[in-house]
Amino acid sequence: MKFIVKDKLYDTEKSEKVIEYQRKFQDKFMTFLCFYRKTVLYKTDKENWFSVSNIDNGGHIIYEETIDKAKEIIRGLNAVDTYMKYFGPLTEA
Repeated sequence: MKFIVKDKLYDTEKSEKVIEYQRKFQDKFMTFLCFYRKTVLYKTDKENWFSVSNIDNGGHIIYEETIDKAKEIIRGLNAVDTYMKYFGPLTEA
């Protein structure tokens, strides 16, 4: 799939799939309701990060992610090997 965001082309077929996860969304109208969507985090050859979430009607939502946000997502999933693959070794506590 290809997406244009801020005059940049993001292509899931040319990017590296990093990890799948469930992204939390809040309902627009009933803000006390939350739901989760299947989301995939990708990294481009130019070191840019983005994620794509599936929505009910078969469409997609794309997010540009910063490197800090990518780290936060991977840390939140406790994906230690994935974190070290992309960001280097961790210091032991």
